[in-house]
Amino acid sequence: MKNIKTIIAFLFTAVLLVSCETYEDYDSEATVVGFTKNSSNINRVPEGGTKEGTVTLYVSDVSNADRTFTLVDLPADEFPTATDNYEYPSSVTIPAGVREIEVTVTAIDNSISPDDRTFFILAVQEGEGYITGGQVKIGLKN
Repeated sequence: MKNIKTIIAFLFTAVLLVSCETYEDYDSEATVVGFTKNSSNINRVPEGGTKEGTVTLYVSDVSNADRTFTLVDLPADEFPTATDNYEYPSSVTIPAGVREIEVTVTAIDNSISPDDRTFFILAVQEGEGYITGGQVKIGLKN
């Protein structure tokens, strides 16, 4: 019983020490732009057809001017889909006074599998004056 109390006290101390990190080099005033969810699926894409889905792009601060950001796609680590299986806008504009917008992604069945889900990653391209945040992994399936 005495050893259990010692082990619990040790684990509690270790958790406290590990959680006391500081982020002094993080610019808390920086604008962060990214997607609100880390994954999304477009299911039941008709064979030889298209289907739209949306993902939400979020900006950490409100601006009094419109802001435009460039979107890029990245291959998924596992089960990547061909680039001709999807479309998305190359850039999006977040209007003044707004923090988030819906971005439409179109799945195009050129080689989408009816059995297996394939993926790509949508991200905001890095740029001056902001930090890129979350990416979204989008799954496609017939």
